[in-house]
Amino acid sequence: MTFPPTKHCTTPGCLNHNLLKEKNGLRQVVLFTLSDGACATYSVQLHCSQCKTTYHNNFSVLDGVRTYYAGETVRVGVGVKYTEI
Repeated sequence: MTFPPTKHCTTPGCLNHNLLKEKNGLRQVVLFTLSDGACATYSVQLHCSQCKTTYHNNFSVLDGVRTYYAGETVRVGVGVKYTEI
């Protein structure tokens, strides 16, 4: 399974200190890796109810702007498929 790297909102200025809520349940994805090839798994998205930021496994989205997390493994989303590079 792929998860966002945080369980709390990290958006500057957001006052929400509660746990983030799961958004849209589990999504089936295919994770392509160099060592194991294609692997069927699930992806979890989390959502801040206050500032409306959505957290994905390697980026967050606020007001249509995608921000990638620093220092994370690079995964490129293709539809609902992720390719690890």
